[in-house]
Amino acid sequence: NMVQALKYSNINKVVSALVRSKARVLDIGCWDGSLGKNLIEKKESIFHVIECTEEVAKIAKNNGYEKVYIRNLNNINELIIPVETYDQIIFADVIEHLLYPSEVLNFYKRYLKKDGEIIISLPNIAFILYRIRLLFGTFDYKNVGVMDNTHVRFYTHKTMLELFYKCNLEVMKELKYNEVAKQHMLLQILKYVAPNLFTLQFVFLLK
Repeated sequence: NMVQALKYSNINKVVSALVRSKARVLDIGCWDGSLGKNLIEKKESIFHVIECTEEVAKIAKNNGYEKVYIRNLNNINELIIPVETYDQIIFADVIEHLLYPSEVLNFYKRYLKKDGEIIISLPNIAFILYRIRLLFGTFDYKNVGVMDNTHVRFYTHKTMLELFYKCNLEVMKELKYNEVAKQHMLLQILKYVAPNLFTLQFVFLLK
């Protein structure tokens, strides 16, 4: 719905930076298409999108996405889209919402060009705050963030890498993304000291 579209409309700057200029991109689960809108203007990329909500896909179309496909990614029989190849496929904050992540990743790999790349961002359940909360018996869902109430799977850095290995994807680049308030800026240093403990989100460039 529209409330959720707004909830997910912030642009992940790290994901955005990984998108090539003039790339043909398949943005899987783009929500309102803020990411694509920004890159269509700045990098002259061409964006196609897969979304599960007609309402949200309409906004993406208005934001300059060339083609929009409505698909429920949790229904394996519904994944197919017209045959086309892409320079990059983006799963920005999508994998954690999927019931069958490896099947979906394996399926869409076939739409990549030979030198194509997949960009994935995933929240880290092993972040220090969630470890402490769990220690005290708290595992409460929220409206946004790592404990988003629409997440069906939770990943640590180790299980993220296991998923990629299972899908024959090689990590070319791994980035640590902490979008935090000024008072938590220490996390920007700590994420390099102990990544799994102090990183809120990992972003991967895969081949």
